[in-house]
Amino acid sequence: MAALVCIVVSAKDTNGNSIFSPVAMCHRITDDFSDLFIAAASSSGLEMSPECVNSVNICSKVGSSDRIKISNINMQLNVAVELDKKMVEYTINSARLPSTSSNSNAFTVLMNKSKVYIMPKKYEVNTSSKVKKLSGPQQLYCDLIDWAQSTGCGWPSNIVEDSGKQALKSLSNALWYVDHCHARLKDASCHVPTELNKFQNYNNYKLLRHRPPIVKAARLGELVGDLYSALSLPSLSDKRNTVLAKIMGELAESLKQYKDRLEDDNQKHQNISHKRETANCGDSNSVCIDPVTPSNVKEEYSHLNQTVVKTSDYTYVHLDKFCPDNRIERANSSKTFVCPNRLCCIGLLMEEA
Repeated sequence: MAALVCIVVSAKDTNGNSIFSPVAMCHRITDDFSDLFIAAASSSGLEMSPECVNSVNICSKVGSSDRIKISNINMQLNVAVELDKKMVEYTINSARLPSTSSNSNAFTVLMNKSKVYIMPKKYEVNTSSKVKKLSGPQQLYCDLIDWAQSTGCGWPSNIVEDSGKQALKSLSNALWYVDHCHARLKDASCHVPTELNKFQNYNNYKLLRHRPPIVKAARLGELVGDLYSALSLPSLSDKRNTVLAKIMGELAESLKQYKDRLEDDNQKHQNISHKRETANCGDSNSVCIDPVTPSNVKEEYSHLNQTVVKTSDYTYVHLDKFCPDNRIERANSSKTFVCPNRLCCIGLLMEEA
């Protein structure tokens, strides 16, 4: 990941008149002086092309006399870093400034806008709401924007609210869903990328006295699909967004592995459950009799049969009123038992009789 440098940028015309006031910009050292100029002009509300720049000078501070002229505007910013210069001054040829009112320059204006790299808009606190803060998912999304910007990430202004928002939203949704189970993913060898470890504990379900969210394979599949869909966007292959794309790809792969593991576990549980049901039906200690057929139930158990029919499976059935009146005989009989199957319940009683 390319290092970032903070530089103060200003511009004036050949007569010394200020074009825009000094503005602090944070840029990657691998960017060139033309990229810096476009971004600085845009932040000042101006749409200007590097073609109108006459010269570029760097110096240690505003008003300093130790200026060094940059011979080529396409030189990288690491030149200023190596020379320990934190101020960049552009001299503009006013005659070259495009007239935005002219139809012939409309295309130039659009092209200049497409060269400005920015981040999607953040959520803002609703001042009219009783809760004066962002929700968990909203705060996570905003923090991801700040982090992505620190890596040098950005999108042209004409697609930032489309491609940029889609990419960061897919990442935010995925991290929110697994917010509470980073440790579980690690134990399953499905590690969340190290760069994203700090993006957890946004879901305060314990504080709200909610149950822990359940991670389901189907939902994980949807989130993984959204991540891969965002990764297929052309803007994610831009050199500015390579760090973001790499981390999103690693997260998508980890979540896919965990999804596959959940599906395998679910299938195993289904197979075991099916085997148990099959074994119960073939149990020699029980006689399966249709409890709703009165002709198959002894008269003394008809009342019990009616009760069992209305009872849910795996429910305790109290047999006090079905046990013998004699206390000794009652002591020898079971007070309660678990009824795993209504049919088996009647069968066991009839066989004991």
